[in-house]
Amino acid sequence: MKKGFQFQIVLCLLIISVLSAGCRKDYLSTIVQANRVNQFAILAGQKIAVLPLAGNKGHAAADLLTIEFLRRGVQVVERSTLDNILAEVRRTENGYYNNDLSDLEVLQQIGRITEVDYIVYGEIEGYDPDTIRLMRSDFGSRSPWFYFAYARMSLRIFSVSTGEVFWWGSSESATRAAKGDYVRLMDHLRMTARLAAESMMNVNFNTHNARYKNRNIPPFTAGTATLVPNSPVGAAPAAPPIAPAPASLPSPPLTAPAAEIPPASPPASPAVSTDTSAAPIAPAPAVGTPAQPAARAPSCSRDIDCPGDLICNGGACIAQ
Repeated sequence: MKKGFQFQIVLCLLIISVLSAGCRKDYLSTIVQANRVNQFAILAGQKIAVLPLAGNKGHAAADLLTIEFLRRGVQVVERSTLDNILAEVRRTENGYYNNDLSDLEVLQQIGRITEVDYIVYGEIEGYDPDTIRLMRSDFGSRSPWFYFAYARMSLRIFSVSTGEVFWWGSSESATRAAKGDYVRLMDHLRMTARLAAESMMNVNFNTHNARYKNRNIPPFTAGTATLVPNSPVGAAPAAPPIAPAPASLPSPPLTAPAAEIPPASPPASPAVSTDTSAAPIAPAPAVGTPAQPAARAPSCSRDIDCPGDLICNGGACIAQ
């Protein structure tokens, strides 16, 4: 009897779980609060150092921040190199180990050694997801179900050249995977780092508060961040920047058309004389044979002395 009652309870729980499967929702909540001096922002191409954050996930958070900066074209000091420098800087003259990386003198020394423009440092607070695994359907396409995961980074940017803090603020994210199809176990850390890097490099990204559900959750894909929510809750979304008009191509210089040159006329053929009274022209000698002297007209004193139809004219036989 007792086993049968337990079986009914388990069966009812399974039925309730199946019926409520269509009502489950994944969600992502994000908040950003930032302050900056004189519209300060880190620019692509500048060199920075990201120190391990104070907290239970300080190194993991620093690595995620480094990845986001590298995606945006910022030069970041290699982690192994930075760890060796920190190990030397933290040792005091008395041999003690200084755990406080927020000391401005320590930051100034780190900046001189690494030759960076800015140093990012701060703290992290977070809660790991509490997963539940009751049956096979608890696993979504991307992640198992979990109730709640939360992370909050409080960060500052220190200028090595001036010794001042130019940016300070916080970024936080909370996720819940009731379906496991749109978020993963560590997405609360990834999104917190992504929003923090976006605010540090975007002078217009100072205040943000948004909540997304299921298909509205931005994809966590590699490459450039796909989430750039610059508008606070209740405000109209910011208009996308207008691309500058392409510069007009220079028009070719106007030149006068070249004068039309009439086609050259063929050379005039030499005029051929039709006067039959002229003396006959001897044919050209054949190639390879010596030229023969032209035959002279026979001399005469009267017509009878001329052969054929020739007549005597001026002492020479000519044709009539």
